[in-house]
Amino acid sequence: LISDINYKAVVSTQSTGHQRIQEEHQRIAEQQRIQEQQRLAEHQRVQEQHQRQAEQQRIQEQQRLAEHQRIQEEHQRLAEQLRAQEERQRQEDRNDDQALFEARLELQKQKEEHKRELEKQLQAIQLEKQQLQLE
Repeated sequence: LISDINYKAVVSTQSTGHQRIQEEHQRIAEQQRIQEQQRLAEHQRVQEQHQRQAEQQRIQEQQRLAEHQRIQEEHQRLAEQLRAQEERQRQEDRNDDQALFEARLELQKQKEEHKRELEKQLQAIQLEKQQLQLE
C-alpha cells in the first residue's frame, strides 16, 4: 500500500513536472510566436514606409519632369514668337526699303521730267529771244 502511494506520488510528481515542462514549452512557444508576429509586423511597416517613400519620390520626379517639360515648351513658344516677330520686322524693313526705293525712283522721274520741262521752256525762251532779235 505504501509502495503504491509512493508510486502514485512519484508518478504524480513526474506528471506535474512533465506538465510544468509542457507549460513552459508552450509559454516559450507563445512568446516566440508573439515575437515573430511583432518582427513580421515591423518588417511589413518598414516595407510599407519604403513603398510610400518610393511612391513619393516617383511622384516628385514626375512633377519635376512635367515642370521641366512645361519650361521647355514655354521656351520653345517664346523662341518661335521671337522668330516670327523678327521675320515680321525683316518683312516690314524690306517693305520700307522697297517703298523708299520706289519713292526715290518716282522722285528721280519727277526731277527728270521737271528738268525736261525747264529745258523745253528755256529752248522756247531762247527761240523767242532769237525771233525777237531777228525782228
